[in-house]
Amino acid sequence: MIEFKWERENDQIRLSSSISYLDWLDHADANQIDVLSLLDELLLDEDNGTVIKDGEYAISLSYDCVAMLSDEDAKAINLPDTCPYILDIRRQGILPSPGFEIWWTFSQDDSDLWLTREDIKGCFIDLGAGDFYRLPFAQYKIIQLINQYQDKDQYSDDLCLELVSEIKALLPEVDEGHLQCAPQIQKMSLKHARAFGLKVEVTGDEIEMAPVLFDREKLKESQDGKEIMEGEGLLEGQKASRFSELFGRHEETRRTYLLGSGDYVYIDPSIRKLLDLVRTKSRAGREEKIEFLHSPHKYIKEATGTEASEQLFIETSEFSDRVTGLGEWEENQLPWLPDESLEWSDDNYYFYIENKLVRIPKDALPDIVEKIRGAVERGDNSVDIYGTTVTADGEIADALEELLNAEPDDPAERPHPSVKIVPLKQENYEELVYRTRSKENRGSLPSANPSSILREHIRLKEHQREGLEWMVDAYNKRHNGILLADDMGLGKTLQTLAFLALLREAESVDSDCPVLIVAPLSLLENWKAEHGKFLRDSGLGGHATLHGTELHRFKKQGGARGRETDTGMSMLDLDELKKYDWLLTTYGTLRDYQISFAQIEFSCVVFDEIQNAKNPTTLISHAACILNSQFSIGLTGTPVENGMSELWNILDILSPGYIQMDLNSFVNTHTAENLHTLRKLADFLLEPNGALPPIILRRLKEEVLGDELPDISVTEIESTTRDMPKLQDEHYSQIQNKILSGEIDFLPGLQGFRRVSLHPVNPTSGDELEFNIDYQDMNDAEYIGHSARLVVAFKALDDIFERQEKALIFILNIRFQERMAALVKRRYKMKHKPLIINGRVSGKTRQMRVDDFQKKPEGFDAFIISPRAGGVGLNLTAANHVIHLERWWNPAVEDQCTSRAHRIGQTKPVRVVIPRARRLVRPDISFDLVLHQLLDRKRKLAREIFYPGNVQEDEFRELREAPVND
Repeated sequence: MIEFKWERENDQIRLSSSISYLDWLDHADANQIDVLSLLDELLLDEDNGTVIKDGEYAISLSYDCVAMLSDEDAKAINLPDTCPYILDIRRQGILPSPGFEIWWTFSQDDSDLWLTREDIKGCFIDLGAGDFYRLPFAQYKIIQLINQYQDKDQYSDDLCLELVSEIKALLPEVDEGHLQCAPQIQKMSLKHARAFGLKVEVTGDEIEMAPVLFDREKLKESQDGKEIMEGEGLLEGQKASRFSELFGRHEETRRTYLLGSGDYVYIDPSIRKLLDLVRTKSRAGREEKIEFLHSPHKYIKEATGTEASEQLFIETSEFSDRVTGLGEWEENQLPWLPDESLEWSDDNYYFYIENKLVRIPKDALPDIVEKIRGAVERGDNSVDIYGTTVTADGEIADALEELLNAEPDDPAERPHPSVKIVPLKQENYEELVYRTRSKENRGSLPSANPSSILREHIRLKEHQREGLEWMVDAYNKRHNGILLADDMGLGKTLQTLAFLALLREAESVDSDCPVLIVAPLSLLENWKAEHGKFLRDSGLGGHATLHGTELHRFKKQGGARGRETDTGMSMLDLDELKKYDWLLTTYGTLRDYQISFAQIEFSCVVFDEIQNAKNPTTLISHAACILNSQFSIGLTGTPVENGMSELWNILDILSPGYIQMDLNSFVNTHTAENLHTLRKLADFLLEPNGALPPIILRRLKEEVLGDELPDISVTEIESTTRDMPKLQDEHYSQIQNKILSGEIDFLPGLQGFRRVSLHPVNPTSGDELEFNIDYQDMNDAEYIGHSARLVVAFKALDDIFERQEKALIFILNIRFQERMAALVKRRYKMKHKPLIINGRVSGKTRQMRVDDFQKKPEGFDAFIISPRAGGVGLNLTAANHVIHLERWWNPAVEDQCTSRAHRIGQTKPVRVVIPRARRLVRPDISFDLVLHQLLDRKRKLAREIFYPGNVQEDEFRELREAPVND
């Protein structure tokens, strides 16, 4: 156990020990590991600023950080006990009025303690003689608010109401028994509206609109670019209706509105004039209403004379949906399209959080993740999720984010209801109406001569030369687009860069037709790095990255704000863009600025990880389809992840009409059950079509590399499968009993099986499926010993340590990633905690961590990675061991993860270990063993044909017989 000392220094808390900070995790007691891992992650997050390094033996914590720690975490690092006194909020005078006064004090046993401001030191109460108590976050913030109000030189009703609304928001977060509040404040319901949206109802020719009020939380989320729904408004039900009625009754917006007995809403001064504008427009004629609804930001700016006021208007999802109903772009409705993206055939996710079952509709999961993150950033202690209040914990948001279908730093595209205006296109969904004409005016390329374009030390492998020749042949034979679907690790990026360099060298296209490369955000840095690594001289020429702050350089001076799909206007300087030889952007940027992109003729468009555009109902897919390109190349290692509609849509982007069937007919013909039809489709796509080369080139590593790839072995299932220890088996049985009794459905039970099969005492536990066991009282060996998977994993790691080699460990649960990193560091006495890559690590930081790992000298090391965040674009050949501690539901994703180490450039044999936990009773239906059978079966099918990879609930049920009673 580490003995910590703390002291106040420069409005921060300096936490120190006699041990170097780098060794804290090695020497930490069990109850210190989690808080030190948390502080370590905050330290690595330089943008957070709540924890910073302070010499070799100390770190400095902000008061906010100290106040937000739990009692257990604070005690573990020797911070003062939590304040035991009652915070008493008192007032005098009528609210609001110039005679209103408010102050705080503390009491104990009905007696005032008469503490003063001087006794409050940051988030501590100083009792003198070196005695301190720590203030919990809500109490700390309430005292700050009252002190700031008292310091104001002049009274105003607005300041008074704002103060009370802020205090009211914090009151529920104070632990029961630690607060007394003046009855007038306690009983009053006062909500503070800081932003607004518009609720629009269209009935025939009639258009009705009314304001929807939002608080500071939603305002900040909106300003951060998050999508806000009407249901997240400040007022609900009758209160919202009452406000609309009162709002329309008066000629000017009032300071406060009484919505019922003791229920008030306070309108911030910053939006009152804007709401006056809304009232005026709501009473106008139909055409004026339509004009206002199409350009609300324009009218808001004119009304206030400032651009800042535009941000106070929140464009909700529902607002945009109804505006598009007035005649603008509408999302494609394909009711006959199979819902292939669902993992378990349910429209809702179910999570057990803090002993509460939380239901989240599938489409709302990204919004809930951002809602929790917003609450954490503001320092809120709790957050409401569809009527259930849970702790505002970033780890909960991280865990939920793992279930999204794409990189967290570049989220999978879902229907984007805020888009109104896009270039429309002919659709092939229900009838084949559009085929791309061959580009007869396109020049031809000479035979591939890689030596003239690649750096001297770069030599193409035989399969890469064949891939380059296939691209050249397809280009010369007038293919409109092709799909390179090589297995992970075969060098798709190198082949593509070589082709683009030949295209530039041949000068077969106009100089003002740049190349466009569209990639997930996490791979932008990789493309730039590979370009400099592989191509000689200037490579593809001058380049520009169109994303984030760099995108602002290319916006038209004095142009509109926001996204093009909001304004319907091209906002990028096309002439400036055409000065560059190649442009690099993300799928999200392409979606939001598709009007500009559609006006540029590109010599070639490359879609890296083209499965990001696989959904035909989304705007990313729409934006990809409307690009004007002389040639298109799609890159993916997984042409079919969830369903056959994805393959059709990818090919419709690259070469519309080539597949000779509309989408409706295609998905009804090529079903997962019809293997004969699927094999015929594979032959059609993978074989030459007359004089045309095949539209898809797909090679597997073992087929093309042979002896060039190092040996790879997957440790036999029997040696990596272990019986569950008693505690783990008891937890598993608890879930089984709940399913059998009907207490829980199969889906949440399945998630429980997955969690308990990893470890019965999980850092994210706290649900009714698990016992309350204090793992902080366990030493590392005991903690490992309670999990069959961990026992297998650490047996493998012990061997890797003896060999002084490196390992990749794939784990889904972000909190468990941190726990595993601490266990590995301590067991093998590492100087630094193993690096981690997950959804919260930015693309640039991700590449830096990859480079750091790759450059480390010989010796033992481990890299912990989330399968979804690390399944693509990472070259980690410094490791020759792969441990899949938690498995994703799709075998293609798992194979991509393995390919991070088993790829060109690997010089050692690769060993794969998949730890599995086996039940003591009916071991054949254990979660790990059933999942292994399903993944293995789908992996074999996918190697023969294009076949959906995701495991479905009914497939799990088929293999899992009804268990006997224990």
